[in-house]
Amino acid sequence: MMPASRVPAVVPMADLELARTDAPAATPGVTIGLVAFNQEDYVREAVRSALAQVGPPVEIILSDDCSSDSTFSIMAEEARNYRGPHRVRARREAANVGTVQHLINVAREARGDLLVVAAGDDISHPNRAEALHAAWVETGAAALSSWHDEIDEDGRLLRGDVSFPSSPFTQKLFADEPQAQRDDGVVPTVPGFCAAYPRAFWADMPDPPAKLLVEDGLASALILLRGETIHRVPESLISYRLLPQSLTVRSASEREELRRREGKISSSGRELVDQVDYTLAVARRSGLTLHPRTERWFRRARLHGRLTSNFWSASPGNRWARLLQMRTSYDARFLLPRLLGFGVFERMRRLVLRRSG
Repeated sequence: MMPASRVPAVVPMADLELARTDAPAATPGVTIGLVAFNQEDYVREAVRSALAQVGPPVEIILSDDCSSDSTFSIMAEEARNYRGPHRVRARREAANVGTVQHLINVAREARGDLLVVAAGDDISHPNRAEALHAAWVETGAAALSSWHDEIDEDGRLLRGDVSFPSSPFTQKLFADEPQAQRDDGVVPTVPGFCAAYPRAFWADMPDPPAKLLVEDGLASALILLRGETIHRVPESLISYRLLPQSLTVRSASEREELRRREGKISSSGRELVDQVDYTLAVARRSGLTLHPRTERWFRRARLHGRLTSNFWSASPGNRWARLLQMRTSYDARFLLPRLLGFGVFERMRRLVLRRSG
């Protein structure tokens, strides 16, 4: 059962209204929601790219998910110093709430009809808001994305005009759903880093009972289950920054680095369980009926999350017992190499890497 709607405490918007006094008062067609968390090295460039949007004035909400670094102070400084046609707001969550709740909160405070999402380490091209809004007016799509350029951590171009592919798992998940949109037989998805949505999509979403860090899989699933359209603009409208796996100093010990990666897998497993539960709860709340095979795929994804979650902290007996719960090749590829313990897994992995390298 979904909990009653609650809005996590945030720093009051009125205290952080940092806009030109002569900015347009009319409701804009577009709100750019630039959401950030611990991205002090890149957020200034991301903010300035949002402020540099051409075309009709837009609303820009700079929102920080309670960063522990100087991300918010940089956002607030850029908003204070801005002189231009756009209406700029800066806000900060009082506690870290995760990407999904963060977007819901921003959407509820937005005034634009279309919410263009930007991350704190990517660079929006000057025509991004204008191009996505024009495509939305033309198509009425439930979500939009675009091609993108890939840049490295220093902003150097790696690849241009990249079209993000839909995952093979998505094809399996929705293979039996007749209402799911298909482009040349392929079920599309919404890449979150270059996405835009009607504001109401997120504003009307119930608050998740757990912290969820991945929003685009949730959005794609609900839109496809509703039989609505995902539209991709065939033009690069954002530079997507490809970062190293960790922005912290890498450990000198390969063993410690492997433990860190395994810990991330465990955390992702816990979130996958919460993500599936929330997606299915929202689908039921919306009166959506899933094909039995689609629901089975969701259940298998949830089971995979349970199999991977807290794996190394479980007892050896508990880890072996998870063999009985395997249902897919994804489960087997995770479980089988790890059953003999971390030391054996580490040595096997090192041997495989040496042979493949």
